[in-house]
Amino acid sequence: MARSSPGLLKPALIGGAVFGFLGGAPVVSALNCACCALILGAGFLAAYLQSSEAKSLGVPFTPSNGALVGFVSGIVYGVAATLTSTLSSLLFQRVASEWITKALQNIDEIPPEVLDMITGQSRLGLAASIALGLIVSVGFGMIFATLGGLIGGAVFKSAPAAPAQG
Repeated sequence: MARSSPGLLKPALIGGAVFGFLGGAPVVSALNCACCALILGAGFLAAYLQSSEAKSLGVPFTPSNGALVGFVSGIVYGVAATLTSTLSSLLFQRVASEWITKALQNIDEIPPEVLDMITGQSRLGLAASIALGLIVSVGFGMIFATLGGLIGGAVFKSAPAAPAQG
């Protein structure tokens, strides 16, 4: 039995996961400083993938379809970005902390209390930090990936295929 509409989940998972990984990666995540480019890209890619499937099925693809798949990809983006940034932070935190501590210990003017405050753990626990990051990433993801999907929907919109003449 043929589907009458393109699937939403696969394009959203691909777009959100690819750009979410990039959005959580150190250095690369700075691209989001340019108008949330990576988050917009998640929605745009998801819209492109869903529009391609819509064309192959001969069904229309509209900007509202793009916005919907973009919204879902934004949720996936937020989860993937949070997981990636958490893993990279855990991997590099110890090395960076040791380097900073050694560098600061060589400066005589820093009082010991300030050094302890700088090198100590943050007041937010790890779980609270991850939860806050997830909320922010998913929130921004839903907003900007929806916009990226809407743009993708406008770029890749298509009308239904004309019925075959027999």
